[in-house]
Amino acid sequence: KVFCAGANIKDLVELNHEKLIIQDIFKDLCNTINSVRKPIIVAVNKLALGGGLEIALLCDVMLLAEDANIGLPEIKLGVMPGIGGTLISKIIGKSNAMKMVLTGETISAKRALELGIASEVHKPEELHAKQLELAEKMAKFSLYTLATAKTAVKFSFENPSTQAMEFERRTFDGLLNLPGAKEGLPAFVAKRTPDFKGK
Repeated sequence: KVFCAGANIKDLVELNHEKLIIQDIFKDLCNTINSVRKPIIVAVNKLALGGGLEIALLCDVMLLAEDANIGLPEIKLGVMPGIGGTLISKIIGKSNAMKMVLTGETISAKRALELGIASEVHKPEELHAKQLELAEKMAKFSLYTLATAKTAVKFSFENPSTQAMEFERRTFDGLLNLPGAKEGLPAFVAKRTPDFKGK
């Protein structure tokens, strides 16, 4: 019915600081999503609140249904985002992030698109078809290149520009020895469609 309305609050009531020091329940989730080399396209229908939005933000591309609402309402429970929600400031700027985190208000899909949180908004009945369409578009390219480009974009997002540019150049250089470039560049010169399957 909804993408994810957030963590089970009953479970959080049982947690305390001591327990979280020993078993960092959120770390495993973050590490699992961050370790996926293939592009992750998330399609959010109806709601993505709290931990639900944070999971969506960990993905690479976010699509929203027109009737979706997203938010970080943890402040209303006496807590704050704990799975990376505050990193939304890197996408929407400090002032907008402060408003979302410090008021707990939800925003519409249209506003999320305006702020750059989502890349596309679709009619609810078309959302998953559009998700698959985008996945199929990406899947036509070299898997090696997709994984490498994803890593470079993530590095650029998380590091200063000078380091990011250096990383990008070194990563680009390495691609020239991989199957994607060995297929794609000669195909362009020969004026034929590249076949990236398995490359």
